[in-house]
Amino acid sequence: MHYATFNIPFCLFVISVLFASCDKEEKAIIPVVTSIQLDATELTLNAGDEHQFVVTYEPFDAPAPNYRWSFSPQDSGGTISEMGLFKSLKPGNFKVEVMTTDVGDPLAAGIPITATCDVLVKPVSDTQIKLSSKEIFIRLDKDTVLSYTVVPEYASVSDIKWKSSDENIVKVTDGKIETVHVGDCIIKVYSEKDPTVEDRCQIVVLPPPLESISIDEKLTFEGIGVYKRLEVTYYPEEAEKPKLVWTSSDMNVAVANSDGYVTTKGIGTCRITVATEDGRLSDVCDVEVHAVKLENMYFSDDLEVSIGDARFYLDSYLHFVPSYANNHNYTLEQLSGFDVAKIVLEGKRSRIKGLKEGTATFRATAEDGGYTDVCTLRVVDKVADNVEVYIGLSSWANIAGFVTAEVRCEVFNYNEDPILVKRLDVRPSSGGSNSNSASFAYWGYVNYGRSKYWLNSFTNIYEPYYLVYFQYNNKMYTKIVDR
Repeated sequence: MHYATFNIPFCLFVISVLFASCDKEEKAIIPVVTSIQLDATELTLNAGDEHQFVVTYEPFDAPAPNYRWSFSPQDSGGTISEMGLFKSLKPGNFKVEVMTTDVGDPLAAGIPITATCDVLVKPVSDTQIKLSSKEIFIRLDKDTVLSYTVVPEYASVSDIKWKSSDENIVKVTDGKIETVHVGDCIIKVYSEKDPTVEDRCQIVVLPPPLESISIDEKLTFEGIGVYKRLEVTYYPEEAEKPKLVWTSSDMNVAVANSDGYVTTKGIGTCRITVATEDGRLSDVCDVEVHAVKLENMYFSDDLEVSIGDARFYLDSYLHFVPSYANNHNYTLEQLSGFDVAKIVLEGKRSRIKGLKEGTATFRATAEDGGYTDVCTLRVVDKVADNVEVYIGLSSWANIAGFVTAEVRCEVFNYNEDPILVKRLDVRPSSGGSNSNSASFAYWGYVNYGRSKYWLNSFTNIYEPYYLVYFQYNNKMYTKIVDR
């Protein structure tokens, strides 16, 4: 028979360990911050710089404490936020301190735990002046004020001066901007001792708003065809000049163009109105046109017309004295040369058509005053001058001056009546022995202002030139073309 044996000391050890473990779980201790540290104990900054301090503490598993920040000496040399952001405002030596507010050293009867950093703030060598604006747009009738700051903030610049690049546009006194005229200039603020310390602002002076426009109240004219410009007055004078619209209440009496020139068209009265394009501003002028009696009428000398001219208006060469007389009506009669030229009436105008070479006489009689004058008109033959011929070659070959080609002959007619193109000759230049020539018969009418072309080909013609034969009013003409 076997009996279990026990190691009594070992059992007692196990039991004691179990009891100790249970007691520890029941009395667990929360760790407490025993020390804090800043990310730097010594720090160098330039005036105007910032630094964000970072706090660490031990033990790391302890709850984070709350902090209170301060620095010394407190003479506006810097600032520090509740989160430890330090800003240096002027040079000097400072001590930044952080302190716990809710825990203390348990070995020191709850005295707050602190950490410090010595900060050296060095001066900034470059002083700058900064204007409140770099560019300002302002109307002529307004003023404004410019301000400035000195960087760094601790710097002191007591010799500040102001200057305008053009005092005819803007004047400046201690930053107060006084507008003088429309335009632009530069305002400069600077240190008198050190002119390199400066800043500039561009000032653009805009025109003031336009308040009114005005023209003469009344214009009186003597006769027809005379003109005068209506000058527009703007208020204020410096205002931007808008686009203007001119109208007449009776265009049979007078009209006005876009530049304000009023031209008389007939006897009577009317009203000329000028207005801004948007219709916001306007003014009127009453116009009177009085009749002027004709004092004389005469023709220009040495009148000439071509048989082939499309238009010849005799009244273009008839002069009235004075030119602004209101009645320019007249009658025209032919005295001689009825087979040389004839009168063709076109409305109120008289056109002369040349029939053949020679002279014809005409008499004009004025309705106002009965003044008369007689002119002699010479009719010349310029039909050929009013015909143009263009020669074009294609698929051509030139061997020692002998040309073989396809030819395009195009004829333009600027005579009043049609021409009849009848033939094209291609002839050799002198020196081309044994050269060919060519002749092509055409039959085609070309009306006034129109053209027509024909296509043919020729072979071995030495340095060719071209002759076009055409008929005008039963008379034959030749046009020579060198290419």
